[in-house]
Amino acid sequence: MKQTQLVIFAVVAAAIVVVATFAYLNSNEQQPYDGDDYQPPVDVDNGDDDSGSDLPMAADFNLPVVDDGGLLQLSNLRGKVVVLDFMATWCAPCATQMTELKSIQEEYSSTQVIVLSVDVDDSEGEDLISIYKAQKGIDWDIVRSGGSVASKVGYEVVSIPTIVIVDQEGHITYRNVGITQDTVLKAEIDKLLP
Repeated sequence: MKQTQLVIFAVVAAAIVVVATFAYLNSNEQQPYDGDDYQPPVDVDNGDDDSGSDLPMAADFNLPVVDDGGLLQLSNLRGKVVVLDFMATWCAPCATQMTELKSIQEEYSSTQVIVLSVDVDDSEGEDLISIYKAQKGIDWDIVRSGGSVASKVGYEVVSIPTIVIVDQEGHITYRNVGITQDTVLKAEIDKLLP
């Protein structure tokens, strides 16, 4: 009898854990904080910049592009404003951020502004992200395996979504944690365009 009670207890406990985990992952309340506008530190010097700017250089990365098979290197996008979106497919606020990014994608020419999503959950594979991309109607690149990139100086992603704007010379000019409205993004981008 005791063994049967233990089995029933274990099954019930496991079911509670599964239901609680599912509820958390599908919750729209995954924003631990709203975040503030990023004020770049003036003493950052990583040796990669000789322009005399006080803005930190965006850490370079070379990550696999979903649905492409190739690698994307951030430094190859110099000359364009890059809007980096640190995200994961399970993040409900990240899905909301996608709507704001679509507006940016539609507003600006790809010769001037690039939207790039960086999936920070290294356990998410190509197939899962590809399905997510199709479901959300995302027509910009998503790179995967970005977990190690997210912690680099300047990005410092502790919560997602996190948006980072990189100027044409590779400097970080803006950072925000939480959903960033398209109007805010446009205002920041417009400061960088001629």
